[in-house]
Amino acid sequence: MTNNMSTEETFRFIELYQAENCLWNPKNKYHKNKNVINDSWNRIANTMGVPIHELKKKKDNLLATFRLNLKRIISSMRSGAGAEEVYQPVWIFYDVLAAFFDGCAQPVVNEESSTSNVRACDIPPEVKNGDNDDADVPATFQKNPCIQGQNVVL
Repeated sequence: MTNNMSTEETFRFIELYQAENCLWNPKNKYHKNKNVINDSWNRIANTMGVPIHELKKKKDNLLATFRLNLKRIISSMRSGAGAEEVYQPVWIFYDVLAAFFDGCAQPVVNEESSTSNVRACDIPPEVKNGDNDDADVPATFQKNPCIQGQNVVL
């Protein structure tokens, strides 16, 4: 179903994934707790009606495409191009994922010299490295410990 997921369903998946802070935030105290992680994936799977393994594939595909677009932006800024020549992604999910990761590595334009720089920030390791943990641990549904006052931006 991941290949057949509509644009609306994909935006919904991104929203649900973002709400499960422990899945993507290495600073979350539950980030390495496999039981909590599996509970988070189960909540998303139950909400969307899609198996966990397909959701993980979708996440991997989204992050891979995001990294590719991010790499193109950074490459276009390093080439000495002016601000108007910096690559602008047309992929529909780029802006929402960039906002999700707090605009990491977005171009910062110096108005005086028309040059662009990459803003340094903490990009979650799974975005940088394509980390994928496919271990499925039986779920024990309980209060969601992953959400630590995070606001959903979608």
